[in-house]
Amino acid sequence: SIVFVLSNRKSSNHFQPAEEMDALEWILKSAAFGFAFQQVKPAQVIDKIISIAVDALTPGRGTGENRWWMRQWRSLEQQAAKTQKEADIRAELRRWDKENPPFLHVELIVRYAAAFLASSIAGIIVDFIRPRRRRGHY
Repeated sequence: SIVFVLSNRKSSNHFQPAEEMDALEWILKSAAFGFAFQQVKPAQVIDKIISIAVDALTPGRGTGENRWWMRQWRSLEQQAAKTQKEADIRAELRRWDKENPPFLHVELIVRYAAAFLASSIAGIIVDFIRPRRRRGHY
């Protein structure tokens, strides 16, 4: 990442990069981006996100379920609500894919997000393993 600091000249209001990305870091970040973009399985990621969203959006069990048939009835109601919520989310995702251009499909958004995350993590690891030399004091 590029960090901007004020120039040492008093008359200048310009910012200049304090550090520049070297070739090794650029290659590693690009390789991580490309590898993650190709290897991520968007369907599995979307299924997990939908599962988490359905669990968060569906109300839990109520109180007063001291009888086994009430617990079973409530469990059936909750499963039906979860199934309906999942179907609604998937329908909304299909609608999104139909209405937007191909480069904004959900699959590509997931791939780009995973690739960006991998690239960022690669940059953090490079910075941790090989600290930068300072070019002067700030």
